[in-house]
Amino acid sequence: MSDSHDMKISRRMALKRTAMLAAGVVAVPVLFASTEALAAPAAKSSWRTQSDMKAVQYRSQPNGNKECGQCAQFVPGKNGASNGYCAVVDATITPHGWCNCYSTNS
Repeated sequence: MSDSHDMKISRRMALKRTAMLAAGVVAVPVLFASTEALAAPAAKSSWRTQSDMKAVQYRSQPNGNKECGQCAQFVPGKNGASNGYCAVVDATITPHGWCNCYSTNS
């Protein structure tokens, strides 16, 4: 029987193994960085949304006859009564709310 020290590895096999090892060393940090990058905006977004809502003095009641459902920045929900999305504060809001960024839907 041959001893394991007697095994010879060809240059081609050594280069393949080195390339695979290098690719693995590069891939692992990239995969972890990607998952952190995807998770970070969600945590940052809730903080930013709250501060943006305060900055534009958002409230869930209309200002006279002006309300979010009639604003150019408002993206309606599934039906007219459901909450929609505001492009300014980057949040889900009621169509009956109002903020300082209200602009008429032309």
